[in-house]
Amino acid sequence: MQILVTNNKMKFAKENLNLEKGLNKEWVITNGLGGFASSTIIGANTRRYHGLLIAPLMPPARRTLILSKLDESIEINGNKTDLYTNIGKNFITHGYKYQECFIKEYIPIFAYKVGDVEITKAICMQHFKNTVAIFYKVKNGSEKAKLILTPVMDFRNAHGMNKDHVFDLKQKINKTKLEVKIDNGVPIYMMLSEGNYIEHYNDTFKNMFYIEEEKRGFEAEENHVIPGRFEIEIEPNEEKEISVICSLEENIEELDARAIITNEIVRQNQEFAKSKLINISKEDKTEEEEQKDKLIKQFLIAIDNFIIIRPFFNTYSMIAGYPWFLDWMRDTLISFEGPEGAGKSSVLEAVLPLLEEKGIPFITTREPGGVDIAEKIRQVILDPDHTSMDAKTELLLYIASRRQHLVERVLPALVAGKIVLMDRFIDSSVAYQGYGRGLSVEDIEWLNQFATDGLKPDLTLYFDLDVEEGLARIAKNQEREVNRLDLEGLELHQKVRQGYLALYEKEPERIVKIDASQSFEAVFADVLAVLENRLGILK
Repeated sequence: MQILVTNNKMKFAKENLNLEKGLNKEWVITNGLGGFASSTIIGANTRRYHGLLIAPLMPPARRTLILSKLDESIEINGNKTDLYTNIGKNFITHGYKYQECFIKEYIPIFAYKVGDVEITKAICMQHFKNTVAIFYKVKNGSEKAKLILTPVMDFRNAHGMNKDHVFDLKQKINKTKLEVKIDNGVPIYMMLSEGNYIEHYNDTFKNMFYIEEEKRGFEAEENHVIPGRFEIEIEPNEEKEISVICSLEENIEELDARAIITNEIVRQNQEFAKSKLINISKEDKTEEEEQKDKLIKQFLIAIDNFIIIRPFFNTYSMIAGYPWFLDWMRDTLISFEGPEGAGKSSVLEAVLPLLEEKGIPFITTREPGGVDIAEKIRQVILDPDHTSMDAKTELLLYIASRRQHLVERVLPALVAGKIVLMDRFIDSSVAYQGYGRGLSVEDIEWLNQFATDGLKPDLTLYFDLDVEEGLARIAKNQEREVNRLDLEGLELHQKVRQGYLALYEKEPERIVKIDASQSFEAVFADVLAVLENRLGILK
């Protein structure tokens, strides 16, 4: 493990690895896409945001917990010792007692000792990939040993929780390559450098307890799925390197854990050189110079964690903070959503003079419509005479309008660096055609993804209002055009609202709920507060 250790590191020795101190020190590494790995220095997860692979499915957004933990045990002469630390309300596993030290410079490194067996573990994310490598070096003693690695997995929004969840697990094993699908999510791939995989059936890690979530007043217990375990035999006095890679990349067998680690260290050192803040070539440095370089190096490593690329636009941005926030440049596409009569369009119009006053480049547009072809489709969709329109026909017309609008108006504005404010977008289809019409939400989400190439709003303002009040507002507004949706019964509009509320619960990092029952002034003030917090330029 020599390539992993330098003289410029933060080190926590055994005396600082007791339960109390160990739970209060956390680490994080990132992948340049908005994804990250994070936990405590004793490996116990104390937040819902802790995990070895939190992957943005649409970088930097849609962060999803993939691999919560990889629990290690060592079996010596038939006696198994757990090296992991897990916490439940009614149990604690004490793996930290066997931990010798924790080191963090470029990446986190853990060292353990059980009898005369020494184990070192390093964790590293592949840059610009949703991939994590866990690399072990085992120095065995005089007895035959077995290293047991147990993946604890999930497939949920990074902000979510799976309490009392029944997992739908599908897995395929090909030699040492494992493919896992959880709850019909995207395929997750794991690769073991050597050894055997033993499949588990209906195995659930129950009631992992997040101390920090309880302190914040949130739900603090969660279940995860355990698909199986890896077992690696180690002969007496043998030294062995073992690696596990977990990734959303299908070609995982082409990846090498040691190479991922080496490449990441080389990449960061190249960044140091480019910064010109550290004199790398100078050999005879004074103690003061060494300390200065050490501080600068730590500072540059920290900065690097926050710099990301947005693949969709091939532009760089900066994360506002882990684990909760996305990037500072994210609020470039803002959608205004809500049931009929919620007042979203009026608020959108009221925001525009403020943007103009600040000299902020923007466009405003609407769905369906916004460009000539889409406006013609809008006329067909909303024509009050078209009451016989089939629900799937309606959906497909919205999708066709969306695509044309996106490529002709929205994307050019985003590429030009403008803020785009949209009166309705993808969430309307889920709420109206999914929940309202009863079409498959999964199918609609696929169609949205197909039409937008995966683009989602960076911020969605959802204006929530009681359905009857909204319809009463429409009835009073003599200037508003009456469209086909206004003729629908109360039941459909109630289902639409429930759809929006479900979306809000599902994506709280993107969707902000605004109480639209307030006065216009109060609603507008709430919207401005959100925009000021997210954009930082309306103050």
